[in-house]
Parts: sequence; C-alpha cells; structure tokens
Amino acid sequence: AVRFEVVMAPALRAVAVATVVVSPAMAVVLRGSQEPANSTYIGEVVHSVAASELSSFDLGCYMEADPSPLESGGAKGRSYRGLASTTVSGRTCQNWLADHPWAADITPSEDKKTKVDAEDPESDETMAWGNGLGNHNYCRNPDSSMEAPWCYTMDPNEKHKKELCE
Repeated sequence: AVRFEVVMAPALRAVAVATVVVSPAMAVVLRGSQEPANSTYIGEVVHSVAASELSSFDLGCYMEADPSPLESGGAKGRSYRGLASTTVSGRTCQNWLADHPWAADITPSEDKKTKVDAEDPESDETMAWGNGLGNHNYCRNPDSSMEAPWCYTMDPNEKHKKELCE
C-alpha cells in the first residue's frame, strides 16, 4: 500500500474513508485515521480511479449553507472546489480567465484561513471562502448569483451564456 498524508477540511475530520481528487486525471480513495490535534489524515490508498470514472456525487457535491460559524462566504456552492466542468445541458464550461465567447468580469479572490486566537497554535481556524476562480474551467459560484455552482459556457448563443452545472 502507498502511504499518504492529507490535511483534511474540518467538515471531513471524522471521515474514515475519503475520496480525494489528486489531479484532473486521477482520484484516490483513502482509508486511515485522523489526528485531531492538527487535522492531518494518515493512512493508505485503498483504490485509485481515473477522474473520468468519478460519479457525479464525487464531482458535484457542494455546501448549500456554511456548515459552521467558523466558515463564511461558502454557501450556495461558493466553497465548491471540485472538477465538474460540464453544465446540466452538457455544454463545456469556459475558462474563467478567458474572454471568449464571454467576458467574465469577475476578479479571482483567495480563500483565507485565520486562527481564532493568533497567540494559540492549537486554536481553531476560520475560513473566509474566496471565489475559487483561476486558470481553469471548473464550475464555481463566484458571486453567489445562482443556487449552485455554474459557469459561462463555450456556446456563443446568449441563451446558453451561463448555466448551472451537473
């Protein structure tokens, strides 16, 4: 078995098995134990799969509301950082930094983690979600304008400019 070490999000701390997308071409299913002091999840790779074989759940789950008072700005899928790049109608998403066929006019903003108590290294962290935009065409909800992650499509028809993702 291959050893791994992954820093898990607070919402996944109790998970004994997790699917982690390593790259657009590979995902791994992990089994191990979580160390509460630093939220590091240590274990072994129990299964790997090409990302194209991932289910729509693996690619498309997102938070409808902020799951904790320690998180802000992630509701309606704004915190989604998955790899879905196709809309519900099957259209391909446009790269967020491209301006053809549509100009996005949304500036990328970073996610920001901050210690609740900067003096205490064991302190919980807050997460202020940025918009997740960058040099990719993955579904996002950068401006919380829709109820779920969406994207601008590669379809030049105005009717299909912006669509929800699958």
